[in-house]
Amino acid sequence: GNVKVTVFVTVMPANAFERQPYDEEREITVPNKYKFLGFHEDHRPPYHGTWSKPASSIVKGRTPFAKDTSHLDYDYDSEAEWEEDEPGEDCDADDGDDEEEKMLDD
Repeated sequence: GNVKVTVFVTVMPANAFERQPYDEEREITVPNKYKFLGFHEDHRPPYHGTWSKPASSIVKGRTPFAKDTSHLDYDYDSEAEWEEDEPGEDCDADDGDDEEEKMLDD
């Protein structure tokens, strides 16, 4: 499907003696390329982002469950290679930032 997006366009007059450049608000329609792929069997977070591939000549509106093996390997399980992220550093921990606090107090 398509998505309506509001954009601001800078209009530059062709004649130097005309008005100054100005911004004009326009609404344009663009194809929605954003994907959100999640499966309830997965233990990892869903994929969200864009992924472009050429239009398939096999998977169409009348055959949505057909398999186009020229672009996808349907037997590959990427979840098998996925590893849980390690916990990150705690940014709220008080780890000796007293020097910075003293400098700020001065």
